[in-house]
Amino acid sequence: MTTREILRAYRVPLDPTDAQSAALASHAGASRAAFNWALGAKVHAHRMWSACVADLTYTRYGHLDADQALAAAKKDASRYYRIPTSQTNEKAFDRDPDYAWRTEVNRRSWVSGMRQADTAWQNWLDSLTGRRAGRRVGYPRFKSKGRCRDSFTLAHDVKHPSIRPDGYRRLTLPKKISVTGSIRLKGNIRHLARRIRRGVARIQSATISRAGNGWSVSILALETLDIPDHPTPRQQAAGAVGVDVGVHHLMAFSDATIIDNPRHLRAAKKRLTRAQRALSRSKWRLPNGDLIDAPKRGQRVTPTTGRIKARARLAREHAAVAQHRARARRRRPAPRSNLHAITKRPRTPSSLSKTSTSPA
Repeated sequence: MTTREILRAYRVPLDPTDAQSAALASHAGASRAAFNWALGAKVHAHRMWSACVADLTYTRYGHLDADQALAAAKKDASRYYRIPTSQTNEKAFDRDPDYAWRTEVNRRSWVSGMRQADTAWQNWLDSLTGRRAGRRVGYPRFKSKGRCRDSFTLAHDVKHPSIRPDGYRRLTLPKKISVTGSIRLKGNIRHLARRIRRGVARIQSATISRAGNGWSVSILALETLDIPDHPTPRQQAAGAVGVDVGVHHLMAFSDATIIDNPRHLRAAKKRLTRAQRALSRSKWRLPNGDLIDAPKRGQRVTPTTGRIKARARLAREHAAVAQHRARARRRRPAPRSNLHAITKRPRTPSSLSKTSTSPA
């Protein structure tokens, strides 16, 4: 038996009250404001550094080769201007009188926004210098209400735990967020609660986000697993089976069994088309009260009530497709993945129900 620690996420929809929904929205706004504040400080320092590099390249090191002059100017400019880190921004943000509302929300919510700004900046730097593989990451952009996803992360404090299960259908969160002490869940966290009770799981953080169908929480837990070194007698009796996870078919077994892809997006095409057309027919309102079909670039407009409702309906349809892709039936509180549902079928070979379903 091999013991190994893994990070496992438990995603469960929330069922908050009106007061709790308002508190969640305010904390998501605080995280967004802190992200913009930290990113603004980084962008300002970067622009000052760039201007200093351009000035030193032609004034102090104009006699050198172009590459040598640029390298020397960057080295000198870095001594005058430095990109502020998350810790520096946190101290400056605490002293900013324009953000006195920060005491009304939980501190960890807006700190998570600054950490996200650090991550976005570092991802851009790594992609620019070639240390990050894959698609090129663009220059970090500011978040705006309605365009970005409402979310914030709460780090768990082991000495003073504020994130813990309250039974199987409620989650305890800090008082400024939960208002009453705990928030009701649409699903359950029975598996996590039992593992915490046995001492083999420990909560690391909780990320609360809002999608088209409401609020949900993703609990990240550090778990200790006992992995058997040899197959069980039942697995040995059932024998081995080869598994190929593909694109055209979801899974193909070596015994000629083929499981097709669910094609949830294709099944929801009519509903998505109807919702998108309703959104396209909705109007925008000008400052003088007139309604227009589409605003011009730079024109100040506000969405009508019908457009807000149509946009929310389209977001709910997309969220439903995402849940169906996670092997969720509509209105089912705890969705399961396709692979999880397949490996737990009664007719699936028992050797597959206890082993990984990674591509062969």
